[in-house]
Amino acid sequence: DGISSGHGDLTTRFTSKGNDEIAQLLTGVNAFIDQLQNIIRKIREESNNLNDSVAHLNNEIKISNESTANVSAVSKELAANMTEINTTVEKLLQSATDISDQAKTMSQRVSEGYTFVGEVQHRANNVKDFSATNKKNAEGMIDEKRVSLNKAIENSKNVEQINRLTDE
Repeated sequence: DGISSGHGDLTTRFTSKGNDEIAQLLTGVNAFIDQLQNIIRKIREESNNLNDSVAHLNNEIKISNESTANVSAVSKELAANMTEINTTVEKLLQSATDISDQAKTMSQRVSEGYTFVGEVQHRANNVKDFSATNKKNAEGMIDEKRVSLNKAIENSKNVEQINRLTDE
């Protein structure tokens, strides 16, 4: 709910026990969240750098307005600041591209994981059905052996009665 409303908690991690496909998928999602946090941190840092540069640029403009004698020096400093701003913007754009690429990769991996989980579930259902069939077959064989054993016990009792009668 929090993520869909734009209030996702990127400090939350999934915990898993074991080494099955789901645990591997959760480990991948946790790694993606770690990478996403690092990229967001970098964007925040670059944004702060941009804010600092803009504040510095504003200060320089104020100084240049107050002192026309230093116009040439201020112009050179403004050019340097603009270069710095351009570099910062390029870094921000690269970070955004990196986030997009990583999101696409993770989306593909999650999709592949869902497909794999579906295949595993299908195989598990096949094993379950096979086991149920074998159980029914085994129960039928046990019932047949039980009937045969009971008949053998009856026949044994009849033989004992015949032996008693012939001994008398």
